[in-house]
Amino acid sequence: MKNSLFTFLKTHWSRILSVFFFVFLSGVYMYIFAVGPFTPGETLDPGCGPTNNGCTVTVVPTYTNSTPTLTTIGGVSSGSTFAGKTLQEMFDDLLYPYTVPTIILSISPSAGLREFGNDVTSVDLTATTTKQSDTLTSVVFKRDGVAIDTNTPPASPSGGTEDYTEPTDVTTTTTFTATVNDGTTVVTSNSQTYTFVYAYYYGVGAPDLTGAEIAGLTKSVIGNTSSVAFTSSPSSQVFYFAYPASYPALTTIYDNNNFQITNDFTVSTTSITNTYGQATTYRVYEYNNVTTLSDFTTTYVQ
Repeated sequence: MKNSLFTFLKTHWSRILSVFFFVFLSGVYMYIFAVGPFTPGETLDPGCGPTNNGCTVTVVPTYTNSTPTLTTIGGVSSGSTFAGKTLQEMFDDLLYPYTVPTIILSISPSAGLREFGNDVTSVDLTATTTKQSDTLTSVVFKRDGVAIDTNTPPASPSGGTEDYTEPTDVTTTTTFTATVNDGTTVVTSNSQTYTFVYAYYYGVGAPDLTGAEIAGLTKSVIGNTSSVAFTSSPSSQVFYFAYPASYPALTTIYDNNNFQITNDFTVSTTSITNTYGQATTYRVYEYNNVTTLSDFTTTYVQ
């Protein structure tokens, strides 16, 4: 903090000195050229007449300059001009620059990947806000960019937490956000997204498994990815790898020794229904040879 203040003073010492010199000259002027019976620095009594002694008046110096500033200093941005600015306003602008508010959104259940059919029946949203320069005027919760709850003013205009429960089920990929407004700037929070996918299935089994039998293999809820590797131990069995047919076909399959064994697999499609009753078409890769191996890793590349 001390270093920042020192840097600011070192960089702008000439401008700051000019402001103080202006204040000094204004005071001298008021002292020398006091008008009538009034003494500078006194408070004007509304009941005093023009010739009464003992009345007081306050003289407020102002600053006017139509030449745009060349650089940003504190809260005075480059290109600013001044018309009748009081010293109080000048110093407030310099030392207290406008700062936008902040907002962070959290949700429960946690965002991330979910299998189709594993719906979210309600979502608890919490927006944590921080007031900076100005009092907060509103907080809005949004679902896929559409407002679902508006708080004007928010429960915590000086910053704090705002809560909302979204009662509508989430069944497909959905993004939640929130915004905070301080009357000058609208700030958008981080995004929280539920992404729904169909699972991958892999493992070993007898040749010619049905879609229902493949659904009984090991399941992995992952998004479309360019490369995945699985380890298994077949015992007079074959390898299986199945994923949604909407994803691209594989280009290469590698064995445990990083040799290509793509041609040793037969690819087919079948419908698989998951544990939530959701069905979709899968691309199934089945190894052509019954084999027995221990902790054997196969890598599948799209």
